Parts: sequence; C-alpha cells; structure tokens
Amino acid sequence: MDHSPEASQYWYHWLDFGTYTQPRENSNYPWLEPNTDAAVIARTKERGLIAIPGFLTPSEAFAAAAAGADLLKCFPAGRLGPGYIKDLKAVLPVPVLAVGGVSAANVGDYLASGACGVGVGSSVYRPDWEPAAMRDAAATLMAAVSR
Repeated sequence: MDHSPEASQYWYHWLDFGTYTQPRENSNYPWLEPNTDAAVIARTKERGLIAIPGFLTPSEAFAAAAAGADLLKCFPAGRLGPGYIKDLKAVLPVPVLAVGGVSAANVGDYLASGACGVGVGSSVYRPDWEPAAMRDAAATLMAAVSR
C-alpha cells in the first residue's frame, strides 16, 4: 500500500452498498468506513480494495477482524486515550489507526501505544482558519510525529 501524501487523495468512504464515492476496481486503495459492517467489509475485499472499518468497542474490532478488515480505525480515539489503543493492541490481530482527538500534543503517545498510524482533522483544519494557520498546524503535527 502506498502511504505517500499523494496517495491519500484516493482514500474513499463507503457507508453501505448504495452510499459510497466512485469506486476504483482493484485499485489497491483503502476504503474507510465509519462503522463496522461485515457486508461492506466483504464487498470491499471482493473489489480488491483495502478495508478499514471504524470501531469503538472491542466487540466491533473483533467482528471487523473476523470479517477480513486489513486495518481498524478507532474513532473517536481521543475520548478513550492512548491507553485504550495499547490495551486493544495486546489482543487484536489487526493494525489499528487512532482517529479523532489526535493532535501534535498526543500523536507520539498514540504511536507509542501501538497505533500504526493516525487520522487528524480539527487539529490541522478549522473552517475559519487561514491557509497559513493550517500549514503551521500540519507542520507542528509532522514535527511531533518525527520526534
């Protein structure tokens, strides 16, 4: 899987069989889901895509893993913290992304807890921010990741 910044533009969301962005057959791109739905995971895998369902509870995480998920998206990770990821990683057979509540102040803690990556939103973008503020926030986040 290509983890470069250029590849991130090809990540898609798939809510159900009728609600998704334009698919690319056998594109090897990841498909992000907001929830754990075994039928959507199966369809994603049938299309040759990388399945990344969302979860919060251990039951959802194990159901997604059993359905064939390639990675798991813990959301909202910020509500439970890096310790939750660490506890889950002790028993989960699938890599976990921490999404929601991740910032420059805690990204290192999430990565140290066993998260294979993070997803960020409001820590690098707000509708009222000027582009320079977004650029600065992203640079601060990337510096924190590099530590």
